[in-house]
Amino acid sequence: MGYRDSDKQLEQELVREKMRDVRSFKRRPERLSNKIMRFSDDEQLVEQASRKVRKINKAAAKIMDALEDLEENHAQALQLDSISQLFLERIDLPTATTDKLRRLAKLRRKLAKTAFLDDFRVLELFDQLKDDDLIHTTLDILLKKGQNPSLQNVITTIKRIHVEQLRGFRINKNVLNKFIKNKHVARTRPKNDFILGGLKIDIDFENKLNEEQDQF
Repeated sequence: MGYRDSDKQLEQELVREKMRDVRSFKRRPERLSNKIMRFSDDEQLVEQASRKVRKINKAAAKIMDALEDLEENHAQALQLDSISQLFLERIDLPTATTDKLRRLAKLRRKLAKTAFLDDFRVLELFDQLKDDDLIHTTLDILLKKGQNPSLQNVITTIKRIHVEQLRGFRINKNVLNKFIKNKHVARTRPKNDFILGGLKIDIDFENKLNEEQDQF
């Protein structure tokens, strides 16, 4: 009887240990590549995500239009001294966000006579470069070729300007550094010795940069 009790206790202890192992077991997180494959095969989820993206982009466009239409007299009509004070006291957005949006809206209005820009990313790139000659040269080249000033076209054209020195234009070294550090441009540049852009101009641009670095 004693042996049986002992065996039973041992068996129960083994069961308890297994249960502790089960409870303590942490499921390994699913790999990102697997998640992407799984979710991208879900047609309903893809459509839902696409609708949300379109909704956000439409809202962004409306905000930009509203910013461009805002004048100093609108602030004064609300008994405020300036648009800056209006944003500080009446607009329900973080100050850093409104400052950047106002800057981009001002740039879009400034460039309106040359081209209509409705892509925040293009405006952000131009705002970072702060080179009017390069911006106008880039837009002029695109418009004369009948191309839309999309982000990809703008990046590609600036790369061509640097590689081929289109119209005899030489990009200032500081401006070029700002360009290659831009987060959108970075996605077209080498990663793990593989050039992400994949176009011939992407390869030529990297070769040109390497040649210039070797000269210093």
